Amino acid sequence: VYRGEIIVNSSDEILIHSTTQSNNSQNFPVRNGFNNNFGGVQDAFFARFNSDASNLLSCSYIGGISYEAGNGLALSPNGDIYLCGGTSSTTLGFNLAGQKNAYQGGTGDGFLLRISADGTQVLNGTYIGTTAYDQAYFVQVDKRGNPFVTGQSAGVFDITPPIYGNAEGGQFLELVA
Repeated sequence: VYRGEIIVNSSDEILIHSTTQSNNSQNFPVRNGFNNNFGGVQDAFFARFNSDASNLLSCSYIGGISYEAGNGLALSPNGDIYLCGGTSSTTLGFNLAGQKNAYQGGTGDGFLLRISADGTQVLNGTYIGTTAYDQAYFVQVDKRGNPFVTGQSAGVFDITPPIYGNAEGGQFLELVA
């Protein structure tokens, strides 16, 4: 089952974060983004359209050599865009300069990316997870620009602030600073 998210920004542009298995530029037109290369079996993607969807402004793949899923999408007060999802690749094709810049292990990790408002560059990002299976499903940004991510984990998160969890619950809520 695939999911994704669509939102509209303050300029009435349509922003989409989801998943694709298309590596053909005629079927999936990447352009003006931060990554034009399909990574593996399945990639997440980010796309930005004008207000009536008549013009694709930017579109990028997000993926390494295996499987990625694009799940959640949110805007920060300054216009930066946050994307979250899951990956089973040890690299996403660009450097992550966040809390956890290396794959945490297991069969999957969550990820959080902060990209520029125009969708053309990755500003920073982090893996989210444990040495077991992890997936980030939703991201929300508070009025100060702090991203909160929630998802599922088969591992054991170190449940100390700013992470909320129930030791036996399998879900997490994390403030990703």
